[in-house]
Amino acid sequence: MDSFSLTEPEAGSDILNVKTTAKRVDDNWVLNGKKSLATGAAIADYILVVARTSMDKPFNHGVSLFMVPADTSGIDISPQQKLATNGFVSCEINLDSVAVSRDMIIGGQDLGWGVLTFAGAVERLMVAASCVGLSLRMLEYLYEYTQKRMIQGQPLYDIQLINHQLADMAIKIKAADPVVGKCH
Repeated sequence: MDSFSLTEPEAGSDILNVKTTAKRVDDNWVLNGKKSLATGAAIADYILVVARTSMDKPFNHGVSLFMVPADTSGIDISPQQKLATNGFVSCEINLDSVAVSRDMIIGGQDLGWGVLTFAGAVERLMVAASCVGLSLRMLEYLYEYTQKRMIQGQPLYDIQLINHQLADMAIKIKAADPVVGKCH
């Protein structure tokens, strides 16, 4: 299993303000920095780390991606407390002189921007498709529930307000589906 690590305590997911660095030292890259909200890092085999590799270049030409084995010396991974979505632990990662071999860079030095923008677009489509699918299943469940649940001798479904709420939900799901419909 892998974990993706872009977010930083001072930058959030603002990719233009990433402070984690990677510098060439002999045949290795040495990474330093702090990441946060890295989902699944505590159980990952590898962590995909976004780091600045050329501070003198614009960000879209000076960032690289590294596939870092999670058990590499200098990595400290600790779970973070969150208010929501705690089904999968997010972690803080401290990178203190973490040395990885030069072949652990993905796509080449300073070529991470293209990978990140493409992967980000795909990820957003996948999340949108998941939301549409979950919403549709929720609507199906509510429809079934309101037909079985009785209130004052009649099914909940027969109450006009409930029916309107289900219809509104169905319309919103139908409106969102074409946006992501080509994904499923």
